[in-house]
Amino acid sequence: MTLDDIAASARIRRDMLEALERCDLAAWPKGLYARAWISAYAQAVGLDPAETVDEFCRLFPHGDRRAQATMNELAAILDVTPRFLDDEAIQQSMYGRRASDRVASLPPPAFRDRVARAARIVADIRRMKDLPARLAESWRVLRPSGPTL
Repeated sequence: MTLDDIAASARIRRDMLEALERCDLAAWPKGLYARAWISAYAQAVGLDPAETVDEFCRLFPHGDRRAQATMNELAAILDVTPRFLDDEAIQQSMYGRRASDRVASLPPPAFRDRVARAARIVADIRRMKDLPARLAESWRVLRPSGPTL
């Protein structure tokens, strides 16, 4: 089976599959999308999608299912104790396959660190509000012009 066959079957660009084979996931999406691509890839090559996705999640942070780190960061910004535990975090704290997976309490960040994080979030939100206008301008510049006579 060639990469072109896999790309057509899984509907993943060939260059992304080549990067996967080199273990270079810099251009790959993270989270749900990475897991969906791995599942489609596994189906295309005849592997069990669930087992392949589980193995991918164990080996690469791109497929990480745990939301605990994100919730801990948000809790640190607000200076509250995080109470959120996703399914993976609960399982890891109960079974503790790896010490790095166990739920640990975070030390409270300094006030200036919380302010800096909040400022980064506000800046990101402002950039996202400008995104539609920037995309529209890029489309006007990049779209092909009509035929000239």
